[in-house]
Amino acid sequence: MTRYRAQGGRCKSPLLRRPLAPDPWAPRPPRSNAPPEAEAALLAPAVTRRLIAEFVRRPASGRPPAPGLDGITVREREVLVLVAHGLSNGEIAAELHLSLATVKSHIGHLLGKLGARDRAQLVVAAYEAGLVQPAGR
Repeated sequence: MTRYRAQGGRCKSPLLRRPLAPDPWAPRPPRSNAPPEAEAALLAPAVTRRLIAEFVRRPASGRPPAPGLDGITVREREVLVLVAHGLSNGEIAAELHLSLATVKSHIGHLLGKLGARDRAQLVVAAYEAGLVQPAGR
């Protein structure tokens, strides 16, 4: 039931029939609509580097090749290469002279187009597609 400003809940003046401000003590929805496992997918840069090094060190398995990168734009490809080199969003923005929001948008598009769950999977996709090569090879 909505509380009204006038006594008794009803008032003849339509100006005073507006509802009060929301209850500050009411429970609030969570800040993110993402499931908890999506928020836990963030890897530290050192862990990402070790993951990449381990991926490159292992011999190729009998897996089919990664799907092509035909659906991504030239700019998304540039962002993907920089993600594969381990740059943060801010560093990518500075390198490509873009805003941070634009970089985040490109990464979101890449995640969707490549079916990746997180940045680590984007790095793997970049290596499998041959966009970047290991430093020692």
